[in-house]
Amino acid sequence: MTYPFIAKVSMNVVPDDAIDIPAPWTEYKSGVATGSTPFTLTDFLANFSLVEVGDVVYNTTDNTIAKVVSISSDIVLLLSANIMASTEGYRIFRRNSGDAPFLWVSCNNSTVDVTVLTDSGEQVLFDTISSDCILPVRVKRVLSTGTTASTFGQIVALW
Repeated sequence: MTYPFIAKVSMNVVPDDAIDIPAPWTEYKSGVATGSTPFTLTDFLANFSLVEVGDVVYNTTDNTIAKVVSISSDIVLLLSANIMASTEGYRIFRRNSGDAPFLWVSCNNSTVDVTVLTDSGEQVLFDTISSDCILPVRVKRVLSTGTTASTFGQIVALW
């Protein structure tokens, strides 16, 4: 990485032990949920016909994430986690195609830990980060286990 690093695209990261960071340019659907059945995303105004199993759903209201595990109909998706309720916003992305970003970590005057899966598949713990920084590796996934930055600060993917 050369400095100064200038990102062309950025996206807030939601840590998850099983879901890779989706590339923001793969977003193809957004809206507001109209149903509250557990482990589903229901939107009576949507057409989920282009959604694929493995796509990633961001809940933009409470900053949670899940994978699509099944398509029940053109308006109902079955999700890997219970993240959606009626009136909550969402964005749907294609699963990551291998475009691994760098991460900017904000600490908000706290000491934070960030555990990542690098683009080469190595799990790395960056512990006791005490000032805002860009991590010096390309990251495929930010693990929720071992990561405190999302509680005390913010994590942003930079491409």
